[in-house]
Amino acid sequence: MQSRKRLLVEKLARLGVEDPEGAARSEITEDIPQVALARLERLVRTNLMRRRESMDIWWANLQRERDRRPESRPAVVAEVIAKCLDAGITLDELGVIVEDVASGTAHGFAYLLGDPYDDELGDPSDLPSWVLCEVSPDDEGGQLTGRTMGGLHEFLGPKE
Repeated sequence: MQSRKRLLVEKLARLGVEDPEGAARSEITEDIPQVALARLERLVRTNLMRRRESMDIWWANLQRERDRRPESRPAVVAEVIAKCLDAGITLDELGVIVEDVASGTAHGFAYLLGDPYDDELGDPSDLPSWVLCEVSPDDEGGQLTGRTMGGLHEFLGPKE
């Protein structure tokens, strides 16, 4: 048990969890897949929410797409960005907005994964639903563990 906790703490620390000891304890005592949740959170935050670091690339891609397909959605976005830049707003300042929108979108999506209720549909009990499940590491066979990754919105909410 002690070596399992130590391994969990090491993995959670590597993933940047603020309290790896507490998260490891939660994984062991409450059977919550904390390592899987931390890995997903890290991937979402680094790949979707940290856009400021790549705003120049994003802007160049939008301009290329605008030139290639002037009627496309990216072309419309490029025109709006160009107006912002002409007004003196920097790409870094726009990046703040982009990160906030990405964060809100990830949080909203995670909330919907856990609570798919739709007021307009009424009782959804006759409709399919879904669940996000943990899979063991490849070196352990890459099999479903049977543990669900609920409460994602708590992990993917806005960070202070």
